[in-house]
Amino acid sequence: RSLAEYKALILELEKGEEIWERYIDPRAGGSKAVTEDGGTTLIDMLDDGETPMHFQPAAGIRIEQGVALINDGFSYDMNQDITPLNKPKLYISESCQNLIYCLKEWTGADGEKGATKDPIDCLRYLMVMNPIYQGGDAMQSWGGGSY
Repeated sequence: RSLAEYKALILELEKGEEIWERYIDPRAGGSKAVTEDGGTTLIDMLDDGETPMHFQPAAGIRIEQGVALINDGFSYDMNQDITPLNKPKLYISESCQNLIYCLKEWTGADGEKGATKDPIDCLRYLMVMNPIYQGGDAMQSWGGGSY
């Protein structure tokens, strides 16, 4: 696929949602590519053109550290009832069937080339960036006093 095709696919998958941030693999996104204008990164190329898309490079930490964050997100005391204080921090939507499959199958034994590694990488990047939910009124200003 071309860069324009990837942008169109991303926009189609986002279905008109307001996107606050997009993350990209820090090595792939930051790698220099040779163009007619000289060297540029994939992040720069995505942010260019008729439909600019801004991506933040995800934090580049070791795979094991990211996997630990995923495991921490799923953890809770299974011997206790689920309560607001005892529940997982990470939930996966049932519509994310590929990710669910990969979470069940990926072991890391196949190194950097594993068939189920890419969706795990995406989840690792997300967990490393520690996202928080922003409701519709998150950026709304409120009246108040003055200085």
